[in-house]
Amino acid sequence: MQKEPENNLSVYIITTNINHRSSMLLNLANTKIQITYIIKDKENTKSDSNHIGIKPYPNPTGIFRVLGLYKLKALFDKYLFFPSTTILFNGAAKKILYQKIQHDLNNNRSVSVVTCAPPHGTTLCGLYLKKRFPKINWLVDWQDLWTYDESYFHRTPKLYKKRLIKLEQKILQSSDLNITTNNYAADVLKNHYNLPSNKIISIVHPYNTEELAAVSTLNNNQAASNNRAIKIGFLGTLSKPPKVPGDRILEAIDSAQDSGLNVEFHIFGDPTKLTHDLVKKMRNNGVIIHERMPHLDSLKKISECDILLITLSDLPNCRVIMHAKLPHYLIINRPILAFVPKKSFVAQVVNETNTGIVIDTDKDWGLELVNILRSFKDKNLNFNRNEQAIRKYSWENVSKQWNNVINKAPLKP
Repeated sequence: MQKEPENNLSVYIITTNINHRSSMLLNLANTKIQITYIIKDKENTKSDSNHIGIKPYPNPTGIFRVLGLYKLKALFDKYLFFPSTTILFNGAAKKILYQKIQHDLNNNRSVSVVTCAPPHGTTLCGLYLKKRFPKINWLVDWQDLWTYDESYFHRTPKLYKKRLIKLEQKILQSSDLNITTNNYAADVLKNHYNLPSNKIISIVHPYNTEELAAVSTLNNNQAASNNRAIKIGFLGTLSKPPKVPGDRILEAIDSAQDSGLNVEFHIFGDPTKLTHDLVKKMRNNGVIIHERMPHLDSLKKISECDILLITLSDLPNCRVIMHAKLPHYLIINRPILAFVPKKSFVAQVVNETNTGIVIDTDKDWGLELVNILRSFKDKNLNFNRNEQAIRKYSWENVSKQWNNVINKAPLKP
């Protein structure tokens, strides 16, 4: 039986935008636990019992946007604000949080603060609060690592790189617990950053059992039987250089169509200009970019596809990423095609759940895709899904870990 916290608990989740992972934490709220999101809100309109909207301090470089000088604004923002413009949000948030936490402590309430990264700058707010209130339980949820990630570190001007590394180390050491999304990333904190094991835990991205109701029951062999197009689904942003190589994905789709296969590639949740520009350069048609839609609607639509695609480049950080889309893919009874590093957490999940095929990024994606699609047409692409392994990623299981860490339960050695 789960031990109840001895004191009433206030939990503050600091994030500029609430994603699926952080939104699930609200399910932990009860008479003992009070959860409040501290979120970015341009107009201070999002304020209720569970949300406090924070209007960031005015950015003086906004004048460049008014004048249409977007590149100049980006340049000034890059060098004027360290580590990013998130500090304009932090400055306003710190005032409100200081007052609320002081009130909680005066009323004998325990306090846990969760800072969600990215944006990584939110951790400065946690650092400030931990210094002012050493008794609070400060958790950093590293949904993406920081300087270890090629994408984030590359954006930092050379002038600030050493300073950022020192700041990151201070955050890692000052927080009570550093949470990663998987054991691969936890090993990076232990071995690369030399953090002790008692300051690290991995809590995976979960799926919500209620999402199962949105999933289509389409017969997965229908494409093979009636010769319609084989539908490949992709959820999220198609091209995130250098992590997600959108150009290689589309080249593979072109190769499949060149081979005579009838293929449609459906992209859900990517309105970016880069993706539209890449699609225009393709030799063939058959790519459908769907407009943004609510999460459950996108799950329903992508579950009407025959195969689900996930891709990552072979880079150090890509090996320790857990895609936020991955748990949602797991609950859709469709084969997952993962073009990812063979030794990566994503590959581990697909293999242990027996939900698809892992193709190492060093392979010829076009050739591999053609072979797999032909196997699908011949009805030779079937998997004996490991439902017990899949349930490890359910909120029912993951919520127990979150409940423990926000209540400051001792970690198992």
